[in-house]
Amino acid sequence: MLRRLFPVGGSLISALALVVLLGRCTGQPDWVRLAVDGQPMSLVTAFTFFWSGLALAVTETSFQRIGRFIGGVLAIMAAAVLLSSVLEGAWAPGKMFFAAPARSGGIGFDGRMSILTALCFILLGALLHLAGSQKASLRLMTVLASLLISASFLAGCGYLIGLDSVQGAWRLATMDLSTSALFGLAGTLLLLWVIRRTTRRNEATARALPLFTLALGLITVAGLVSRASGRQLGDSSDRLLHTYQVISSIDRLVSEVARMESSSRGYALTGQTTFYGRVYDHIAEIQAMLDRLSGLAKEAPKQIQQAAKLRELAAGKIHFAVQLLWARDEEGQEFAMKQLSEQKDTVGSALTRLADEIRNAQTEQLGRRQDEMRRTEEVSQKVQIGAGVLALVLVLLAFALEYQSALARAKAEMELQSMNQSLEERVRERTAELQQAVDQRTDRERSMRFLADAMPQMVWAMLPDGATTAFNRSWYEYTGLTEEESKRSWWEKAVHPQDLAETWRIWGLLRRSGQEGGGEFRLRRASDGSYRWMLWRARPEHDARGVLQRWVGTMTDIHDQKAAAELLEERVNQRTAELARVTRLQRGVLDSTDFSIIATDAKG
Repeated sequence: MLRRLFPVGGSLISALALVVLLGRCTGQPDWVRLAVDGQPMSLVTAFTFFWSGLALAVTETSFQRIGRFIGGVLAIMAAAVLLSSVLEGAWAPGKMFFAAPARSGGIGFDGRMSILTALCFILLGALLHLAGSQKASLRLMTVLASLLISASFLAGCGYLIGLDSVQGAWRLATMDLSTSALFGLAGTLLLLWVIRRTTRRNEATARALPLFTLALGLITVAGLVSRASGRQLGDSSDRLLHTYQVISSIDRLVSEVARMESSSRGYALTGQTTFYGRVYDHIAEIQAMLDRLSGLAKEAPKQIQQAAKLRELAAGKIHFAVQLLWARDEEGQEFAMKQLSEQKDTVGSALTRLADEIRNAQTEQLGRRQDEMRRTEEVSQKVQIGAGVLALVLVLLAFALEYQSALARAKAEMELQSMNQSLEERVRERTAELQQAVDQRTDRERSMRFLADAMPQMVWAMLPDGATTAFNRSWYEYTGLTEEESKRSWWEKAVHPQDLAETWRIWGLLRRSGQEGGGEFRLRRASDGSYRWMLWRARPEHDARGVLQRWVGTMTDIHDQKAAAELLEERVNQRTAELARVTRLQRGVLDSTDFSIIATDAKG
């Protein structure tokens, strides 16, 4: 099944990347957004995804070397992008903490690969390169695939929470949801490939290691999300406080203007110095609120303009109040009342309208920021809870696999121990049998040696190649040769030189034919140096398959018999000669007489 997932998953990644590339080339902005309300994928990211998908599709085929080459090239290219970002100062403090994230418009060839995307492509390229190797390090691939999945999960969570808008290092981790999903798909497929390639012996460890790594990655993601969301909530709280301060300053400003007008009217009507002092106290408060509003609006151009307009309108109100005080002091009550009745409060109306406009805008912004804080807090809590629960589940699964593996190892060890004990018992029994067989053979050899030594004949044994291996005691006593001399050159030292050639000829015929046979030769006796006639016989010994194992021979002393036979033959020859001479003499006597002589037997 995994063999079919790789082509399908790789083809899906390449097809989506191709859609983005076509959308950029044809000017279709909707084609480069793979997610609803998502960000456009940059050209270099789509191009790299296209080749990554092709390399992933051929991982389980005969073209995996091509995938390995593509993976290496992609890793080098992503590293070059990362290096260019460093050299261009993307990690400089000003750009990291204050610059806006680089976004693509989705048309043409704009946009750039983010730092986290480049790091993920380095991991993916390294995994594809290792997957095409015959001796890939499965543990290293497990760690790299787990890091890739964790990084994609981190980017996806950051996108969902909106952490890409947070100031700081999160700006470097900007990645669209579709991009993180593609990285997660590729990392999951490669992690399954690693688990499939592991041997049954290391299967539990191979499955537990990515679970532990993913759990660690999720815990890290949850911590980073918590930290970043806390920072974002802190920024939102600062913005809320800023909004509250603006609203309170506006309300205070309007209130102080109203009190200033009331005190100036009171002084114009009564001339009491208490109202006179209050007017200047309110003017001081108005100036303080205007300065505060100017300080709060220093980062917003529109608020700066509104604060300047407020200052201008408030200055008009202050000028009229001061003029009213002067008129009361210099011209009297009637003139002051005349000035007050003739006043057209257009400045006050404009000030009130502007204050209401600022207050309404800040109130609306306050609502949006409260909703944003609530959404960020809810999503952050969900991500943290989800990541924590998922990490806990992964850890429990990993421990369950390790526990299962430990049980299996314990069972295997017990079975192995039982097998070892059974094997040791069998070895002991077999050893005893072999020892018994060796003892029996030794006894037989000892008996055969005793029997051979007890025989008056001389006994010898030779290998099929003619090397002598053993003699009995009669041989050593008769020839006087040592064991080394007997095994090395007994023919030349013991056999009569005149009989040596004939003996070698007969022995060669017997070895070639493999038949039993023998002959006679004279053998030197060590006691007196005389040569005595021996009758030697050689018999081949074969195993159960008929293969020649050795030659066994005997030498019997026939010198006395041969001498007696020669003496007997000599006496027979002498008697035969004497009989022939008597016969010739009788024949001569009978032939010389004149009588006829007839010889008969006893029966007539």
